[in-house]
Amino acid sequence: MPTVRNSSAIVGAARKAVHLARSPAGRRPRPLPVWSLLMAAGIVAASGCGQVERGGRGFARAVPGASVQVTAREYGFTPARIDLARAGRLRFVVRNVGSLPHDLRLRDERGRELGGTPAFERGSRTVTFVLRPGRYTYYCSIGDHEQLGMRGVLVVRTR
Repeated sequence: MPTVRNSSAIVGAARKAVHLARSPAGRRPRPLPVWSLLMAAGIVAASGCGQVERGGRGFARAVPGASVQVTAREYGFTPARIDLARAGRLRFVVRNVGSLPHDLRLRDERGRELGGTPAFERGSRTVTFVLRPGRYTYYCSIGDHEQLGMRGVLVVRTR
């Protein structure tokens, strides 16, 4: 994973390569402006920042009939977004790695509760839904966990 130190080395190497490169006519090309090298270094550094962390991050894709692994912790779910390719059955395998009890509940765009797991501490629970195209919210219904950010989005595509 790129770090700030590694990114600096990348920028230095890129700058050196630009200065040492020669065009077919044997002339040196104009060096790139420093800002463009810094922007490239920022992109490289950011590409390694897709780690999952507290508060719920990440993205998952699934097809009907699949299982999706969801990790619950204070106060977020990972992944925080799931895309289901088309309508069908989706099984959630929910693993609580937090120190508090959590559950996973699902509601549709109209706010209707569709079910979910019971509250549990540590360990895993599973729940299966048969879903139509649309946008759903999965969340923890315990206390103010949802308001603290413990929710995610499930999008079911039409195709």
